[in-house]
Amino acid sequence: MCPEVRLPTPRKTAPATVLRLYRIPHSTNAERVALALAHKGILEHLEERYPQRPLYPEDTAPRAEMQVFVDWFNRVWKVPPNAIAAELVKAKPNQRRLAGWGAELAGRLDLFERLLEDRGHLLGEDFSAADCVAFPFLKYAALPLPDGDDELFHQVLRDHQPLGDTHPRLENWIRRVDARPRA
Repeated sequence: MCPEVRLPTPRKTAPATVLRLYRIPHSTNAERVALALAHKGILEHLEERYPQRPLYPEDTAPRAEMQVFVDWFNRVWKVPPNAIAAELVKAKPNQRRLAGWGAELAGRLDLFERLLEDRGHLLGEDFSAADCVAFPFLKYAALPLPDGDDELFHQVLRDHQPLGDTHPRLENWIRRVDARPRA
């Protein structure tokens, strides 16, 4: 998958505390690295530190497009699933809001399907920062929850991203990225 990253930590600080300091959500050890990579700036840091395995294009315009995608994913795409999870824990969840956010999340699957037309990864042929940012969330559309995973957020991602027969490129991309070597 994506290269491993070690965040600078104050002395005697537990990893979960570090993730909170960086405002990086996490639920399982396996996801911490992937979710940390989605945090703004971490992928750019990896790019500078490990240039032999680029995650961003070298050319200015494609690099800017990648930065726009990463920013969009973090600031826009993540809103509906987080809103759904927050609403579901309320004593009386608003069903209209849930339906709206669910439709928005499901509708974005079409965007990812179109991004994958005639190319192997989200923003081109090569595995990139876009794939690192999106995979930890989109994987729930095609892969089963691991045994014992009772995280509400993961259930939201699974339940509100129905691939059906209309997103074959997205499903194939999820399986290809999932099969990549892991750190």
